[in-house]
Amino acid sequence: MDFNSVLHDTYEIEGQIGAGGGGTVYKAWHKRLGKEVVLKKIHHSGFHNEEEKEILKKLKHSYLPQVLDFLEVEDGVFTVLDYIPGASLDKFLKSGRKFTPKQVVRYAVQLCEVVDYLHRQNPPIIHGDIKPANIMLTPEDNICLIDFNISGVLDGKSMTVQGYTPGYASPEQAAAVQKVTDRAVALSQPVDARSDIYSIAATLYHLLTGIKPDRDFNKIRRPSELDDRIGEGLSVILMKALNPDPRARFQSAEEMRKAFQELYRYESKYKRLIFRQELMFLSIAVCMGIGVLLFFFGRKELDAEAENAYVQTISLLGEAVERQDGQDVETLYEKARQMRPERLDACFQRTLYLYARRDYATCQEFIEGTILTEADWMDDVRMADIYFLLANCYFEQGDYERAVVNYRTAILKNGENPDYYRDYAIALARQNELGKAKDVLQTARTKGLSTDDLLLVEGELKKDEGDFEGAKKSLIQCISETDDDHVRMRAYVICDIVYRNLYDQYVKENREGDSKAGIEYLNESRALLEEARTRVGLEDRLLIYERLAQTYIDLDELTSDHTYGMNAISVLQDIIDQGWGSYITYNNISILYQKMGNLEQAEAILRQMEGLYPDQYNTYKRRALLEVEKQNRKDNDQREYGDFLKYYERAKSLYEAAPPAAGDTEMQLLDNLHKQLETGGWL
Repeated sequence: MDFNSVLHDTYEIEGQIGAGGGGTVYKAWHKRLGKEVVLKKIHHSGFHNEEEKEILKKLKHSYLPQVLDFLEVEDGVFTVLDYIPGASLDKFLKSGRKFTPKQVVRYAVQLCEVVDYLHRQNPPIIHGDIKPANIMLTPEDNICLIDFNISGVLDGKSMTVQGYTPGYASPEQAAAVQKVTDRAVALSQPVDARSDIYSIAATLYHLLTGIKPDRDFNKIRRPSELDDRIGEGLSVILMKALNPDPRARFQSAEEMRKAFQELYRYESKYKRLIFRQELMFLSIAVCMGIGVLLFFFGRKELDAEAENAYVQTISLLGEAVERQDGQDVETLYEKARQMRPERLDACFQRTLYLYARRDYATCQEFIEGTILTEADWMDDVRMADIYFLLANCYFEQGDYERAVVNYRTAILKNGENPDYYRDYAIALARQNELGKAKDVLQTARTKGLSTDDLLLVEGELKKDEGDFEGAKKSLIQCISETDDDHVRMRAYVICDIVYRNLYDQYVKENREGDSKAGIEYLNESRALLEEARTRVGLEDRLLIYERLAQTYIDLDELTSDHTYGMNAISVLQDIIDQGWGSYITYNNISILYQKMGNLEQAEAILRQMEGLYPDQYNTYKRRALLEVEKQNRKDNDQREYGDFLKYYERAKSLYEAAPPAAGDTEMQLLDNLHKQLETGGWL
């Protein structure tokens, strides 16, 4: 065929728009179709037969250009494809554009979807050269995968390697090409679909970090280490797909797509809270299987339709727990309990929800008052996790004795989980049972407790032994080495406790001396907690924020430097902005403003508290105390204590209706102020 005559008859060439190892690319106007197209001259024809051409022409996918035709001429083959407006991801990278994790996940899902489409063709098609230069970004912010390898049309499950792009090609693809080069013969080296999985991950890694992954897997840094915007889950998925062993990667593009769509499942928080929830779904599947068998054998106890509805409800409940949507959790929990009151599933999910929101008292009451009353559930595999969560609830409330009892029960039910031994050892240490704690730690080592967890427990044990310097060393090493945000947060918190122990020790030993060195311990703790604000996950920051705010408050009191007080207010406001605010948060802000003499701001915070906590006596107590200070700043003839009396009486009424067990010395102070004002005739 005379290519020039065909061109002039059908196409109007607008110019060359690219060239590379795979071919030369021209942009053209298709006269008959009236649309812009791309003509790509293939430097080497990989076609085996006409059937392969037809397979490529039949490909239709939102993220692929449509193959319109093939032109065979004397000096080669031209592919005619739709023209895709936009620019390649490679051009964006070279221009210095930054891609957010959210954008990268969007492109990842699209890329996995289209690659899975190619792999599912009959015969399958492997792209063989996925990289930023072969991915267009359209004006609608969607990807379009171009330039797929003709040699990737397979008869089986592997492809003939023609070449590769360093940095994006899998190790096996690069090795195959090297083998061909070394032997100087055209070998047919098998490379399968998992090579595309690697290339997808390498491309996404580059978009996310701005760096191509190193050829040596051991030198590839986790994306979350390079940029704290990048979540742990995203890092885990990419590092799995970049594994040099194809067997350790995702085994299909569809599997990888699901991973991106269920990103939360790869976050450490989710894994901690769900534990082995796969067992729950397995048990449901088994129950469904039994239900089906019983159905077919004439036993109607388990209605298949009702069982499916129950499974769907439990699935929705699990999603509500992950979203921390309290209203949906309670609604779906009640629905599931009504459907299958004999099952543990709904109770297990509600326990996870209560624990995740740090409502330890309610979680403890729910476990003991509902779950542990059901004797039939005691043999359920999830009861080990239930007892572990119960132990954690007691631990977080400072009841280490009951925590120890329940950690021991969890271990009796499942002696293979090293996390149980880790927290059991820490609880024993908090009870000053250091010998037992060390024995448990040794058992944890044999159960495969990770290095960072071991360092965490060692730091706790050294702290309780009084070896504060040794504790600091272990904990700071744990912070440096761990990839688990929750473990890192705990190490920061224990390290803060160590610094406070050092401060208390200094004050005790130097009561008559200069307190400057003692304050330095608090400043070291402050610096550590400020670092922690950026190095732990959002879900673990509340405890860090609370401790940092308290450290600023302590420094404000010790130094009378209200810069610390303002920093404390800033941290407390961050807690509120994240939706974690409580009465105590607002109360501390009000007290700080009052101490700094800013009574207007203190009063503004108290007004917010009245709206948020109308039945909290402390709110009115603080307003009454503030009123006294406001009036005391005035001349005698300008003072008016009517508002004080109003707030005092409201606080007194609420206090007497539900007095705290430990009493309240400030209420006694308020009573004394009331008597003094009444005696002086001010009321």
